[in-house]
Amino acid sequence: MGRKKKSGSEQPTARVAPGKKGAPPSASQSAEKKVGASPQIILAMGVAGALLGFLSGLNLWPPIPQNLNSLIASSGWLAGVLGQQHLDYHHAVEGLFLGLSVGLGSAYSFNLPMRKMVMTWLLAGGGLLAGALIIKSAPAAALGWVIGLVAAQATPA
Repeated sequence: MGRKKKSGSEQPTARVAPGKKGAPPSASQSAEKKVGASPQIILAMGVAGALLGFLSGLNLWPPIPQNLNSLIASSGWLAGVLGQQHLDYHHAVEGLFLGLSVGLGSAYSFNLPMRKMVMTWLLAGGGLLAGALIIKSAPAAALGWVIGLVAAQATPA
């Protein structure tokens, strides 16, 4: 195998001392770049979660009356209420707090080290499921999320 010839168009690169103006950033300077979610992103995710939670709780189906036992009777009742707006502000506010806590907590977790971030998702998600499945309410799910988030903060990094 032969040697590769250098073309005449290649010019040697100029080396500049790290302290001088126009110097490329050193490895220590480029490693200082902040990784994670900024406070604006955390706030935006919290507001978006609160809005979606509010909207999901606002328009709920009214409960089906107990005396409708047959499929035809319950279908007729649902057809009668279809298109009518049933605004439920109580459930909307509960959904707002649930969406706010989940949005803020999950956005905050992006600023944590990888192990603690995963523990936050597991413990907070487990608390959310426990609150939603055992007590069956949005405030219990939000409280379960917050308790799981606090428990994850107590785990070692």
